[in-house]
Amino acid sequence: MSFVLRSYFLALVVVSTSWGAINPLDIPLFGVGNREVPRVQADHYLNQVQPILSARCVACHGCYEAPCSLNMESYEGVRRGFHATPLFAPKRFGIAKPTRPIDGKSLAQWREQGFFPVLPSLGDVPEGEKENPKDSIFYRLVDQSARNNAPGFDIKALKPLQEKADSATPQCLATQDQFNGFFSRKENNLFGVKTIDDVLTAHPLSGMPFALPKLDEAKEKVILGWAEAGAKGPATAAMAELETPRNPSAIAAWEAFLNGNSAKEQQTGRYLYEHTFTAHAHFDESPGEFYELVRAKNLSGRIEQIVTELPYDAPGVDRVYYRFKKITRAIPQKNHLVWKLNDQRLAHLKNQFLNAPEWKDAKVPFPSYGSPNPFRNFAAIPARVRSRFMMENAKIIVAGMTQGAVCVGSTATYAIADHFWSWFLLPENDPSVQFPSLGFDDIDMLATAPLGWSPSNALERAAVARIDRLVGPDIEVAKKIVKEANKLFKWKDAQYTSATLEDIALRLKESKLKGIDIVGALHHYMRTSKANYAYQEAFEKNLRKLLKKQGGDHLSLHHLWKGDGDSSYPDGNPNAWLNITRHGRSATVQFGEAGGVPQSIWVMSYSNFERLYYNLVVSYKEWGSALHKMATWRHMSYVRLEGEDLAISLLPLEHREAVRARFTKGLAMLKQVAHFPHWSTVGMNESWHLNPLAGWDLPPRTSPYRAGKTADDAIQYVVAAAKEMIRPLSANELQRDRTVGAERAPFETKLVRLANRSEANRGELFARNLPHTSYLSVQTEDGGTWLYSMNVDRGYKAHNIMLAENMNREPEQDELTFYRGIVGNYPNTFFHIRLADADQFLTELEAVKSDKDAEKLKLKWAISRNSDKFWPYYDWLHQFKATSSPGIDPLEQGITDLSQYELF
Repeated sequence: MSFVLRSYFLALVVVSTSWGAINPLDIPLFGVGNREVPRVQADHYLNQVQPILSARCVACHGCYEAPCSLNMESYEGVRRGFHATPLFAPKRFGIAKPTRPIDGKSLAQWREQGFFPVLPSLGDVPEGEKENPKDSIFYRLVDQSARNNAPGFDIKALKPLQEKADSATPQCLATQDQFNGFFSRKENNLFGVKTIDDVLTAHPLSGMPFALPKLDEAKEKVILGWAEAGAKGPATAAMAELETPRNPSAIAAWEAFLNGNSAKEQQTGRYLYEHTFTAHAHFDESPGEFYELVRAKNLSGRIEQIVTELPYDAPGVDRVYYRFKKITRAIPQKNHLVWKLNDQRLAHLKNQFLNAPEWKDAKVPFPSYGSPNPFRNFAAIPARVRSRFMMENAKIIVAGMTQGAVCVGSTATYAIADHFWSWFLLPENDPSVQFPSLGFDDIDMLATAPLGWSPSNALERAAVARIDRLVGPDIEVAKKIVKEANKLFKWKDAQYTSATLEDIALRLKESKLKGIDIVGALHHYMRTSKANYAYQEAFEKNLRKLLKKQGGDHLSLHHLWKGDGDSSYPDGNPNAWLNITRHGRSATVQFGEAGGVPQSIWVMSYSNFERLYYNLVVSYKEWGSALHKMATWRHMSYVRLEGEDLAISLLPLEHREAVRARFTKGLAMLKQVAHFPHWSTVGMNESWHLNPLAGWDLPPRTSPYRAGKTADDAIQYVVAAAKEMIRPLSANELQRDRTVGAERAPFETKLVRLANRSEANRGELFARNLPHTSYLSVQTEDGGTWLYSMNVDRGYKAHNIMLAENMNREPEQDELTFYRGIVGNYPNTFFHIRLADADQFLTELEAVKSDKDAEKLKLKWAISRNSDKFWPYYDWLHQFKATSSPGIDPLEQGITDLSQYELF
């Protein structure tokens, strides 16, 4: 049985469900920094205010995607205020300025970048004339909710507001003075900022927390009292104490390793930094604290952080140091990627990097900066060492792509299947390790990131000049553009009012795209098309050369990493088998084969993994233009297909086309064949010869596996064989074979029966009508609770046509999967049932055949966001997450996001 409930995790622990008795200030997860810390300093903000903001506001206003960029994880974020240009809006096609917490050194700089205050301008950071604190946006919205949003309020009254604004383009509010002074000018208000008076008058229930029950009286008193008194931040001494590691020696040992004086040590520090900077490091020797690895100007004392747009940008100093900076803000679940460190892992990395026999220090150059090509930057580090590090730490590296600093990626995550596995080639079987340049004289052929470019011929220079004349704020230019579009797409002129034309003109002005940007993007597009084909052909030829040298002509499961060779995991490193589940806006990375046979399988080589990571993380600018994001997405499609193709080549020849056709269907298949050569299937059918660049002079590699009459049989055979090979080494870490108590097992057997069933394979509709992610808590007769995640793996015809997610939906393939614990960062529904009612709930779940049926199920069993049970349940959930239980490691838990809950 391929279902997570029969695989791994710890035995049942009983957690009380007396929701009303829980005070969120007593839950470690809501403590500043997300964990309880000794608080010697009596500080009102840190001890009273921030825990309430963490428990009630960070649920939506956390991370880079916070509505209106109002990040409430820390005082600096709340004091900074809001910005009206949404970074993730599809309508934003120009380049913005980065607005990460590290990008502003002072409040004045944030104001220059377009941030407006939400807190009163009193207290420790005065801004302009003193005003009545009760007129501030923060006070008014909390007070509005306190007066109107008692549990049971009419949630439907807010739907008209949400129909006009979504999570990518939220409705931002300004005071009347802010509006009159800035947003009243149309060119300053491209995203529809309104005054707080207008919105609260039209929608009296739109206070904060938005569309959720008001704060209870005690919290309301603390928060409003704090704002009325000037919204002062934490004391300097209290923050200094909070920022200080409790066990400095544990941090010092790692910093000593990362900052040696030799060129080899400096290259090592840089490589580790560029591959882990999105992670939250946790040291076993300093429990309960999290750190970020940053570049700094100094090796000791208070960290002087180096801030650049991208990690490989020139640092502006002669020597870079790598420091662990303690995280003191609240941590949302959606970007909490934990890099678990200890003395054993430190010893392993020292041996791995510094004692590699093929790496001679005399031949190692000191780091140089500016190039986006990791194969050039780290050529001195043996490819075997680089490959081993990425495999052995694959979970945090892959999670950096799916979550990381960006936190959200609705469009980006569509490039991957809703459920897939990733396995890895052993370095000795990987041509990109054994032949690092793959035979190229120009190592830039391996890169996916945009390389430096300038117009090199008269035609390109003419194109740049032409575009510069066309792109501007001229309304007449906008009219000409629309007129041509009408002809091309047969649109009706009536669709375009003068206001629409004016909006187009303003957006063209706002985009700040120049001809050199556009032509440069097209140049990069063409270069990478050719370079990617050349890369694939070179990889394949070198793979065949390597296989022949080893005495064979095919890949097998024996060529894959089994989790061995990492001394810091004595019983096998679980990163050998990654399980990635997408749930709409982001994806969760787990270990092992949970959730049944997936929609896709990847086999990753070192070069493929490195290309993917630098494209999606290191070189990615969330503040970049639409062209930048489109190029990133397109390269992701290349690399995904390469990994899939290696996996398909494990299958018998006769089943490969069927599996490839299952991965990508319809017109997208033709597009794919025209652009991506697939060495697993070339030469088997004339339809695979569409690519004009392809000189198919190589037959498909063979397979050692012959079992199975159908493609499904072949896949099941390979999966079963993989479990036998990879599973034993990971058994201790994954706790695969632990069983649950006698009371719980029968219930889980019933869940198993509902898993992995779709309209296509069973004629059942329930999965297609359920939300992406639901949490299901089951209360037992003895007061304990079991917690599960219900995730829908949605079916798609293809993943290689950008912005075509709905067009490519294949709902008859939707399947429901259950996991113990929490899988999914954006829950849509909380279901809570008693064990005595479990059979009735599962019967009604199975009977869902329409959206209307699903709504009835929610009304009966789910906790509505306007319910008096909502906040008690939310607080209980975090208490549960702070305690080790099946499927939950407290270290990996953060504050649960509510931006997609129910109403949205």
